[in-house]
Amino acid sequence: MMSGERVIAVGVGSDGQVWSAHFGMAPWYYVYDREGTLVERQANPYAGGGEKHHDDPQRIAALLPECRVFIARRMGATSREQLAQVLGISPVLTQVTDPDQAVSAYLVERGTGD
Repeated sequence: MMSGERVIAVGVGSDGQVWSAHFGMAPWYYVYDREGTLVERQANPYAGGGEKHHDDPQRIAALLPECRVFIARRMGATSREQLAQVLGISPVLTQVTDPDQAVSAYLVERGTGD
């Protein structure tokens, strides 16, 4: 993990809100450090569809290799299981629509935020 900072990815739509469909189809991934600071906005090359990829968590994990937490509004049960058990990534489902607030809520729930 590069300097141990980039650890949380949130699937985000073009409107800047947490993507309401499956995480793997989000147009953007906002990447946060362990303190909840946004460090990067990364485009998802698989977002346009065309090929079935959103149920292949390994492809998305390869895009975000330093991220150990994926926050999403929707994510398939099989993908969540593979992320957690095979890839060591914590899938977190949220109903919060603002990415910064979703990350803050996750950190508070985990006891690592304010």
